[in-house]
Amino acid sequence: MFSYMLASEEFPTAELVKLGAHASRVSFQALSTSDHMQPWQSNEGHVGQAWVNMGALGAQARGWMGTTVTCPTMRYNPAVVAEAFATLTHLYPGRIFLGVGSGEALNEQAAPETGRNGRNAGTG
Repeated sequence: MFSYMLASEEFPTAELVKLGAHASRVSFQALSTSDHMQPWQSNEGHVGQAWVNMGALGAQARGWMGTTVTCPTMRYNPAVVAEAFATLTHLYPGRIFLGVGSGEALNEQAAPETGRNGRNAGTG
């Protein structure tokens, strides 16, 4: 299986959806997307919400879609992650995957203190 990486920090949402739809038409079997709060570098000016991007993309693409790493502990409440991915699964049955991990503090540092236990999102 070959996957195409949709780097949300490099392209605006509308362009990512077009790139993903094209990738699925030319035989990529999966579309993976980053799930970041903000760009990694100051010269990257994008980062749309990954789950919204997948919702828009699903109507135009075929095959698997999912996140490379979603952090369901410090940035997102696990129940919110479950609800979002259950909804995507209802929209696109058998096509959604969820990559879970601890995230990368590098692109989460500027996030407001919304994490559990009073810690900055993605830093602890």
